[in-house]
Amino acid sequence: MLITELKKNRHLSKRSCYYALGKYGELAKPAVPIALADIKVKEYQSAAASFLGNSKLEPAIVVPALIAEIESSKPTYPLTNALGEYGTAAESAIPLLQKLLESDDPDKKEMGKYALEKIEKATE
Repeated sequence: MLITELKKNRHLSKRSCYYALGKYGELAKPAVPIALADIKVKEYQSAAASFLGNSKLEPAIVVPALIAEIESSKPTYPLTNALGEYGTAAESAIPLLQKLLESDDPDKKEMGKYALEKIEKATE
């Protein structure tokens, strides 16, 4: 039912569905392709990225998609936070996150720092 509701593209409904799906673990896997599409939509990006980061499902697919979205658009906290949540599975994002640290933009620096700290903490 939650997956069906996600496909309806209603903003409040999608946010609620992503929040609820975060509690279903592996059973939420069918939502991953929808969330990957939604990280490209401003209205849904935060909820979709939070779901992906919290669920940590399908890292081989999700991590490259998060990296690609950050590279192709303006980095956002939800996207970089989601990368950080993947921990060691997101090590391929380290060069991108290090670039954010070199930015003149304090928000980008903070995004990169936070995500890198989470990835590094997971390797300890």
